[in-house]
Amino acid sequence: MPQSSESGERPSRAYALEGDAAHAQGRSGSRFRGRDCRTGATVTLQLPEDVDSAFLLPGQAPAPGSARDFVHLSLQQHPIEEWTGRTVTFRRVPAGHSTVIASTRDKDRIHREELDVPTEGTLSLDVRPVWVPLAR
Repeated sequence: MPQSSESGERPSRAYALEGDAAHAQGRSGSRFRGRDCRTGATVTLQLPEDVDSAFLLPGQAPAPGSARDFVHLSLQQHPIEEWTGRTVTFRRVPAGHSTVIASTRDKDRIHREELDVPTEGTLSLDVRPVWVPLAR
């Protein structure tokens, strides 16, 4: 969890949350590969019912080959600003190529797709998973 400075302000870089359960529990992840997250676009993902967790990674991230790889990638995600119902919103996403990774509740199947984030504005994506098995 980011520490407050002596003035009581939090650092300018945001931290990440994963999935509904993590969101409710307030667990946080790591920085978005050290990118400056003070400017950028908003990315909104509309997720189907069978998606339990989803995250946004910088660049052309590989599909996780195991549950361990999945956890490792989740620690590199862009901070989630809001997770409401089936909509996930990321704000201040740096422009460029990014990868969406989603999984089922059992973490036994994953979906991966790439997108190009604009410099500013909002990019909305209706995620339609093409599930592939995740090795345990």
